[in-house]
Amino acid sequence: MKNITFGDCLAELLAIREWSAAKLGRTLMVDSSYVRRWIRGERTPALNSGYAERMTEALCEGLDKAYREAQLIAILDFASNDQESKERDRPVHEVVQELLHRSQVYSLSLGLANGNSYRPTGKRKHTSDTDELHIRGTAESLPPTSEKFTFPTEHIPKVIQGREGILKAAIAMLKEALEDSSIEKSGELLLTFQSERDLFEGYPELRRYWYETVVQALNSGWTVKHVSRLTKNVNRSFRLVEEILDWTNYPGSYFLYHFGKYGLNNPPFEMMVVKGKGAILGFAAGNHTEIDSGIYLDGIDAVDVIAGYTGQLFANVEPLLRRLEIEEFFELNSMKDRKSGNHLLYMQDLSFLTLPLDIIKKYIQVSIVDDEIRLVHLRRIEDSLQSFYRDIGHYRMRHIYPMSIFERLVKLGRYDKNPYYYPEGEDIANHLNHMIGLLEDYDSFEIALISDSQSQLIGNTEWDIKGDHTVLIGVMPRNYDRDHVELLAITETTIVGAFQGYYEEIWERIHPLHRDKDFVISWLRDLIGFYL
Repeated sequence: MKNITFGDCLAELLAIREWSAAKLGRTLMVDSSYVRRWIRGERTPALNSGYAERMTEALCEGLDKAYREAQLIAILDFASNDQESKERDRPVHEVVQELLHRSQVYSLSLGLANGNSYRPTGKRKHTSDTDELHIRGTAESLPPTSEKFTFPTEHIPKVIQGREGILKAAIAMLKEALEDSSIEKSGELLLTFQSERDLFEGYPELRRYWYETVVQALNSGWTVKHVSRLTKNVNRSFRLVEEILDWTNYPGSYFLYHFGKYGLNNPPFEMMVVKGKGAILGFAAGNHTEIDSGIYLDGIDAVDVIAGYTGQLFANVEPLLRRLEIEEFFELNSMKDRKSGNHLLYMQDLSFLTLPLDIIKKYIQVSIVDDEIRLVHLRRIEDSLQSFYRDIGHYRMRHIYPMSIFERLVKLGRYDKNPYYYPEGEDIANHLNHMIGLLEDYDSFEIALISDSQSQLIGNTEWDIKGDHTVLIGVMPRNYDRDHVELLAITETTIVGAFQGYYEEIWERIHPLHRDKDFVISWLRDLIGFYL
């Protein structure tokens, strides 16, 4: 077995078993944040901790069942050095324990060589605004691409070997279609995600090229339709979360669907189709985990057949993303709060949940002229506030805000999202003191502060995650010539769970000082003292 870090090894085993970090944490009776730190390489359990043995027991349980054969083979293949390996002849329990032990030793040796004591995130030295939040694997956060990749321009081979070749061919096909004047704004891209592994895993620069090209298509008015098979694999779901955040609210439209039934295609099979232009079919011809061979079709009749087949797929799927009109958004926001659960917010302005009711009434009075509409909104807000105070003592409440919105509030006397309401200094002080009171009175209520540069890394969006049942998303305009905010709702539990995990990943990467209650309270008091 080649050298591999403990985090990479554990991530691969969890992916094969379709387990989340939370599930392994529950099995080992440790907090899921520890599992995520192991996966990220921030910590490695000591050799005498017994964790590797306990993980082996957990991950191998049930692999003797016939319906788990594909997972069993995938684990043994992962442990193999090459095609001549005899790992399939050994008991899986023995293979997994040896695999975890070797990766454990390798990671610990790296730590000693680099002087790394594998301390928790909270103990690390804070070096810059952006280091802590650089988690996105998307076009927005990857380093500039190099020139080492070349793409087939004139003749994409009919038979494509290797995953890298398939990805290059897909990018070339889409780029060529974007340059075709006969397509222009009517272009349509159809994609599947049916395999266990993300197609671009291990190719970050190709991912950047792909994301940039898809965004170019969306900016040109194209329609992108994407259908996915869902599993409990958290890393796989994170990829869908990132695409939702990166590919929405352009002149074109991004639609994400999922099959009603869980489970993957084994062996993997994927399709990338530009209607009327070309299609690439990807197959797992030599393994059980990823596509490694492809067929390129550019004959219009053949492409139409594949497009027709994908049309049949889309006729039997369910939307993961629901687009909302403003009234639908307000109504769903009130409805979701009626159910108890953890409440996680990332906002680009202060949530109304942090306002005293008397200030909210002033706010509504100025913002909404129509008496009937104002009463409807006030009723919804009062319902949500009632739910908030019902839950705040029993469930985790976390809010992430850019520091700048507080600073603009106290310096300029306005809320970013309401240009009509200029609160008096007394109202601003009452609002901030009310937030301090919530922080002091409720252990479960927390606020994290981030810089504008960190906010840009998270993305031009707002999230409202309630329990395990609802995510509401507001995607801000991508271009200066657009003022439309796209409002989205997700109620599929796996993706809601992925958003929860994604939020927690961001929370853990915020510098500990900036999410420390005492610091946040002191900082808010300083704002009141300096400016009000």
